[in-house]
Amino acid sequence: PTRWSTASCMRRALCERRRAGGRVSICRMKRVSVVAPPKEGLPASAEDFVGEWGLIEKENYDDFLREAVGMTWTIRRIAQYIIPTPSFHIDRGVLHCATTCLGAKPVYETLESGESTWYEPNLDVE
Repeated sequence: PTRWSTASCMRRALCERRRAGGRVSICRMKRVSVVAPPKEGLPASAEDFVGEWGLIEKENYDDFLREAVGMTWTIRRIAQYIIPTPSFHIDRGVLHCATTCLGAKPVYETLESGESTWYEPNLDVE
């Protein structure tokens, strides 16, 4: 099966929306806490992601879930009320992201210079 990280899903949705001439789905988030500063090995902009993030606004989220993620109507109704909470930290030059949401196991992503890994335990896919 195809695996999509949060960023990959958003990029895919943006491309599909541009081709279709529609509006772009947007989920705005704000940082709600800050943890340790970044270490060497990552771009300076990685520092901007460190901390825990919380959703403050979502626009066309239903369209995003239908078109980019491929969710059915029933699952989309449930997903509208489940808010993901990503938190980022840097350890030994690697940016780690753990995205948690109510009723699911956390999704983990790691980003290093030149490579990334993704683990989605809710789909039993690694």
